[in-house]
Amino acid sequence: ASIRNSIVGDGCEVDGTIEHSVVFSDVTVEEGAVIKDSVIMDGVVIKKGARVEYAIVDADVTIGENAVVGGAPDAGDLTVLAKDVTVASGETVAQGSVVR
Repeated sequence: ASIRNSIVGDGCEVDGTIEHSVVFSDVTVEEGAVIKDSVIMDGVVIKKGARVEYAIVDADVTIGENAVVGGAPDAGDLTVLAKDVTVASGETVAQGSVVR
């Protein structure tokens, strides 16, 4: 795990990278997954190789292997994933999208 300039809640399992983010309780970040400049709510699972950047991810979301959510902060608006959303493996959720 690599955690830099972030707040990570109790019960998280982090085998990936978290930078400049707030991660609530019971979040799983699998090996090779990256979270940057984001807020991740309770119970989220971010699978191996996935990337979440400049996003707000509500509770109980699953982001599949090698999926990409959002993009760099200088490229546009926040990406928002609503509660209980599942992002399929390999899927890309464009920056500025709101997925319900």
